[in-house]
Amino acid sequence: MGEAGDRDALVAAFRDADPRFDPVRWFVDYPICQDGRTWVLSNQWGTQTEGTLRALSQAFPAAKVTFRPAGS
Repeated sequence: MGEAGDRDALVAAFRDADPRFDPVRWFVDYPICQDGRTWVLSNQWGTQTEGTLRALSQAFPAAKVTFRPAGS
């Protein structure tokens, strides 16, 4: 798919790849673009998401990825 910076182009590219793509279920306003590729995170998180994110950030400290729970 390559990198897509424009929101409408991003949604169109994901829909071309998968017609079932529903942008309401993804953080399309904050894509992750690197080395010619684009990723978006799902917003369909469950009760174990915070623990998983914590484990990932601790396992890969060089990535310098941080997060915080909503409302904090």
